Amino acid sequence: MSTERLSAIADAGLRLIAREGLRGLTHRAVDAEVGLPAGSTSYYFRKRDDLVTACVRRLVEIDLLEIAATGIADRAMTADQLADMGADLMWHWITVDAHRHLARYELLLHSRRRPELAAELLDAGDRLRVAMAAMLETQNCAQPASTAAWFVSCIDGVVLDQLTGPGQRRMSRSDLRAFAITLVRAALADPDGR
Repeated sequence: MSTERLSAIADAGLRLIAREGLRGLTHRAVDAEVGLPAGSTSYYFRKRDDLVTACVRRLVEIDLLEIAATGIADRAMTADQLADMGADLMWHWITVDAHRHLARYELLLHSRRRPELAAELLDAGDRLRVAMAAMLETQNCAQPASTAAWFVSCIDGVVLDQLTGPGQRRMSRSDLRAFAITLVRAALADPDGR
């Protein structure tokens, strides 16, 4: 089984979900999106639910790779450096990588009716919060685990709003930077005032 081919199938699935919703995610549509011979996707993922799960796992894989690529968990940074990095990521997510995040929200809504998918997404969210907590701990955050929970939720809320808000003015890179510095300062503040 080619990891490259499986990633290409899941990536195509994410694009389809973002463009057409989950109704557009079929084995045949993925084959066409990737440019594979008919039946290729169903060879790797017999059931549609398996294909949906592969898309969820690919989302998490890419998220964790993005966090690791920043090197943010490896060294302490200033609040300004963290805000720049956060603004860059959010800008990337609402422009270049918008399809991936639109697919994420579609999958989250779908999971309300699919307990097995909800469990997969919960596990994925937990892994992201653990990675964020590790990053915050490296940045000397006083309460990294609890801070990671609201930190991730705030970022997710901005990205969701920017991708789906009706008539919403898109935030500029500098708007995102202003949001990010406020968020970073709140995350790194010592709640006990020390």
